[in-house]
Order: sequence, then structure tokens, then C-alpha cells
Amino acid sequence: MLLRYVTVVCVGLLLTFGHVFAQDENPLIGQWIDPLPNGAAMITEFSADTVAFWAVSPGGAKSETNSAPVTITKQDNGAYSIAIKGQEDTPLIAMMAGANAMQLAYPGMASRRLMRREP
Repeated sequence: MLLRYVTVVCVGLLLTFGHVFAQDENPLIGQWIDPLPNGAAMITEFSADTVAFWAVSPGGAKSETNSAPVTITKQDNGAYSIAIKGQEDTPLIAMMAGANAMQLAYPGMASRRLMRREP
């Protein structure tokens, strides 16, 4: 009887709080593409603690990948602050525009619209 009660309580807690945990997932994680006017593209890939960048030529050749450790923080306005280690005073700012698009602002530069890319 006690085992049944504990099982019911655990399942109830999972059902109750499961959506809260899912909402806390970081929507930035994954690969994003920034198509350039000449047919090339910049790819940005976020993980929980790293950002990586590389270019793809119009012919499909991939450049060397650059990566850096980051800290990603959700701001009160819904944007994400992406602080690159060693450059914490000038973070990137990402504002989601649905599940598959974001506006990414680089300090001192115009922002860019990136689309989610399936690897």
C-alpha cells in the first residue's frame, strides 16, 4: 500500500512539474544559420556552455571552427545574454522570434536574423 502511494505521488509530481522543467530548456541550443548575400553563410552553434562559429562558402566548403566558453542568462525581457568568457562586459544578446528564428545582436554591430539549422 505504501509503495502504491509513493508511486502515485511521484507520478503526480512528474506530471505537475514536468512542463516547468521543459519550459526551462534553453531554446538557443542547436545550430543557427545566417545566410549572407553572396550565397555564403555563417553558422553559429550553441550548447549549454559553449558557442562555436564557422563559415560555409557558396560552394559548401566549411571554414575552421572557432569556439569559446559562454554563460547564457535569460533576462527579464525574455532576451538571452550570452557572455563569452573573457568578454563578459560585452555580451551577445539573442531575442527569440518563435522557435526557429532569433535576432542576434553583437556589441557595436548591427543585429542579424538567424534561422534554426538542422545539422
